[in-house]
Amino acid sequence: MVTLYGTLGFTPEKFYPSIRHRGDVADIVLFHDGHADSEKARSAVAKYCSELDIPFESVAVDAFDLIDSATRIQGVVRKRGQEDAVFNVTGGTKVLTAAAILTCILEGMPAVYIHETTGEEIPLPLITVAYKRLLSDKQRQVLEHVAAHPGCTQAELREALGVTKPTISHHVQGLVDHRLLDERRDPKDARRKRLHLVPSARLLLGGPPD
Repeated sequence: MVTLYGTLGFTPEKFYPSIRHRGDVADIVLFHDGHADSEKARSAVAKYCSELDIPFESVAVDAFDLIDSATRIQGVVRKRGQEDAVFNVTGGTKVLTAAAILTCILEGMPAVYIHETTGEEIPLPLITVAYKRLLSDKQRQVLEHVAAHPGCTQAELREALGVTKPTISHHVQGLVDHRLLDERRDPKDARRKRLHLVPSARLLLGGPPD
């Protein structure tokens, strides 16, 4: 049995084939925006699932904000689990679809889309690597501290984590090189650099708390 995730726009028919083609759907979770037509589509899918006696849940997101959508989708996926799950990315805005695909890539979850002509469910050839597992424990600690204390310095970070200057310099430089951290000069002291998390890096940490 699988959990079927999906993005939804104005056309519920784009989602139905994934339900019909599978005999193993345990429950369904849809992400949609607050537009009136999207709400109508959500209600139609909810009714369809009720007739099939399949548990249904919907989550409203900002379908035009990539980071917000991806963060909310990722939060639900991590809470409910991505094992035995598949994501239908056919519906919704391009931004919402991109957010779903990004989540699938980061979380190592398979994604599918529905062929417009045949209605066939087609797997997307994503490289599904759980990227969060590629972070070392110390790199994660650095990112988590900077996320909680934006604008901190390497000295403050070193003191908080209890490591040596060469060690913290090594980890910070690696994260900067991988574009997960941003070092900015202090406008009041050009000799001092302050650390900030790149917005997309929050997705590796699971996003900001609700």
